[in-house]
Amino acid sequence: RFINPFISYKGKSQKDINEAIRQTYLTNTIEASAWSNGLINISRSTFKTYNTNNDLLACTIGHELSHFLNNDIFKGSLKEGRVGKFLDDKNRKILSYSISREIETSADINATKMIINSGLQGETCLRNLSFVYFMEGDGEETTKESTHLGYEDRYAALKEFLDEYDSKTEAKKIEMTKGNWEYNRKLNTLTFTPI
Repeated sequence: RFINPFISYKGKSQKDINEAIRQTYLTNTIEASAWSNGLINISRSTFKTYNTNNDLLACTIGHELSHFLNNDIFKGSLKEGRVGKFLDDKNRKILSYSISREIETSADINATKMIINSGLQGETCLRNLSFVYFMEGDGEETTKESTHLGYEDRYAALKEFLDEYDSKTEAKKIEMTKGNWEYNRKLNTLTFTPI
């Protein structure tokens, strides 16, 4: 997962590592995650799967950016610690899943706001949800052990938000973050530094 797909590996395991990179590119679909330190991982196969659907890719990037900007990993962990302090392991795990679903739904909504503010239609993220779930072949329902809402529930939650969202009112509240972007070709990283 954390192997750089843009370089050929040398050394003892080079054949295995390079083959794993090739197979991952061919067989994986959409995979992205955010870390507390601001690192967002997007697998190489994600770009292949989206192909020229940059608007849909923007929703996935916005979703992961939301996790970072809202400190979701820390806040989720803190909430689980506070609320679940005296729960047994089984109920604490159920609480953890519930918190995760809340965070994921919030990230969907925030990504949609980003998309609308960028000038794209809010329905873009609805189309992205359908695209992602169809590509994964995942039509499962939400269970108490789901980290994300199931397809129909997730789509319905985002649709409900869009039906009630007034982008003109919301846009007046938003203050743009000023900063600079820097791309490092050698590391294949894009870094935003606020000023």
